[in-house]
Amino acid sequence: MTIFKSRAWLIVEPIILLVALGLLARYLATTAGIDSNAADEALLKSPPRWGDAASVLMQTQTIKWGLLLGAAWVLARMRGYRLTRPVSDVAPPLSIVQLALFGVAIAIPLHLLAILPRWYHFTIAPLGVAPPIWDIIYNSAWTAEFWLFMAIGSFAFVPIVEELFFRGYVLGALYQRFSAISAALLSAAIFTVVHLQYVGLD
Repeated sequence: MTIFKSRAWLIVEPIILLVALGLLARYLATTAGIDSNAADEALLKSPPRWGDAASVLMQTQTIKWGLLLGAAWVLARMRGYRLTRPVSDVAPPLSIVQLALFGVAIAIPLHLLAILPRWYHFTIAPLGVAPPIWDIIYNSAWTAEFWLFMAIGSFAFVPIVEELFFRGYVLGALYQRFSAISAALLSAAIFTVVHLQYVGLD
């Protein structure tokens, strides 16, 4: 049983959960009659059917993240911490206003940093082959259905549940066996590894 408390296991465990529960989620979605490929098919229509894609995306992501956050919650409780407060109960929680101001203060410079490579890629010289979704996004009308799809997958639903998983469960587990800096770097590395589908290694 000591293997489940070892440093190596704490690094591997979230990856195993993501793969195993991701596969289970796909099976459950298929069993429930949800075609996970339907979102891609809706986006490839002309014009893209953002509402249909958003509906499928919400259903599949709810199943996937429901399973993952359920398992993460159980594991966090067993280890004695909370997903929403994984590292320390010493610091006082921030108010909603403080959180909003902090978010704006961080978002502005990060957005400016994101603009530069995008401008270089689309205006000066391509950095590599862009995923097809970027062409669809930039060449489509930004309707209410478009923003619903983006909210689910890009800036509301999925990012929030990912933060609960990676910064709640993963960081909390690593913090119990590693220093604060090591735990933060390792959780960021695990986050990077599971998002390599967005990286073109050319």
